[in-house]
Amino acid sequence: MNTEEILNLFELIKNAPEENWEYNKRRLIEILSDYEKEKSESFVMNGKYTDASTVTENVSETLHLISNTNSLDEILIMPHIREKFKQRIFSQLQNV
Repeated sequence: MNTEEILNLFELIKNAPEENWEYNKRRLIEILSDYEKEKSESFVMNGKYTDASTVTENVSETLHLISNTNSLDEILIMPHIREKFKQRIFSQLQNV
């Protein structure tokens, strides 16, 4: 939600007929509360919001790909394998 969208919401309330004002005020509070909840449940990556399940899915996919070609010991111990994992995760999260 950008500044213009928020201002438009306030304009809707301000210009609403008196009988709709209470309803519109409640809706605005609901919209802003939903936005706050959504924002608190997400990460900002590359200027975009993404949720934890998307990040978890990307990490799981990368772990699966790497575990197909490397043993668990290699993944945990070998620095070049950890770096490969890091680069792959970084690449996937750039595309989120």
